[in-house]
Amino acid sequence: MGYHVWFSSDIIVCTVLIENRMDLVVYNLKENTHYTAQKNVGRSLHKIPNTELISFIAKDGENATITSLYPYSKEKKDIITLLGDSEDFTWTTDGSLITADNKYLFSFKPSIDTEWKTMFEFQQTDIHGISRLAVSPNGKNISFVSKDAPDKIVQKQVEAFNARDLESFANCYSEDVVVKNFPSDTLYIGRQQLKDNYKTFYSTTPSIEVKVSSRIIIGSTVIDQEFVTIGDKQKQQVAIYETDGLIKSMTFIRDKKTTIDPEVIVQKQLDAYNKRDLDGFLNTYSKTAKIYSYSGELRSEGTDAMRSGYADLFNSTPDLHCEILNRIVIGNTVIDEESITANGKIISAVLVYEVENDKIIKATIIR
Repeated sequence: MGYHVWFSSDIIVCTVLIENRMDLVVYNLKENTHYTAQKNVGRSLHKIPNTELISFIAKDGENATITSLYPYSKEKKDIITLLGDSEDFTWTTDGSLITADNKYLFSFKPSIDTEWKTMFEFQQTDIHGISRLAVSPNGKNISFVSKDAPDKIVQKQVEAFNARDLESFANCYSEDVVVKNFPSDTLYIGRQQLKDNYKTFYSTTPSIEVKVSSRIIIGSTVIDQEFVTIGDKQKQQVAIYETDGLIKSMTFIRDKKTTIDPEVIVQKQLDAYNKRDLDGFLNTYSKTAKIYSYSGELRSEGTDAMRSGYADLFNSTPDLHCEILNRIVIGNTVIDEESITANGKIISAVLVYEVENDKIIKATIIR
């Protein structure tokens, strides 16, 4: 038996672990009877205020639906589908539902609403991935659980690494963490393999320290410019961390020797972009340049394809402007944290530009 709620002094509604799922079971303790009301349910169980109904989450494929149950008649009715991957909701005293997705709270009142409404957006950077919601009995306060903010979990692993605390360091990573060289050269997978590798590394490296000189945070991704001191030698690297409460991937960009200054060409393309100078902008790219999303999806290939899209953008966006909030240069790579104004809206993105022969050959977009 797992999660539960008392319907009355004799009847308890609870989740029971069956194989790899939870089923909703209603027990009548007075009559010593029970029945399964629903197979495969979520963890949130609540009484619906001012009714004789219980609410639970019915899972059907990719859908998770808040559903009501009248334990005596076994009657069930769908109320509304949950947002995203959430399995958490609660009720207010006036009969409204509250759920969360990332940094947002949403409300839904079954008697008047047809869809979820945005209730509140948390601006604090330390609130991330809200779950486990509850409303106080007087209806005046709400409590919730939040995952570690991306920068906090990344900073925690940096500090544990420098302290040579292998256990704490490894516990900052998910069990199936993927460690790569940029963009997609997988080095190894798994927390245990990471732990084994760093145990060997510590045993052969008596003196090491990592200092973060610059940090970019965008959504659940953290990009650190790191200076690594080993003995009397120092090297630079960039580490890109994807997080979800823990670090689920770590991708390194190594410092490569180059005879060019990639920042010069990247700045030229930025200046041309802000002037809406299409020819000047495209001239900074190789004719076969490729634009990728961070997931590896090819978004555009070649300046001919880019010309059409950027011509429309430049012509239709009189307020178009890109401001660089942070820039990291390593080897032939430039990483720009960008704030883009377009049609009155502000868009945040990180662009990773790779430069060869004074041309941008690849750009990767992180959002």
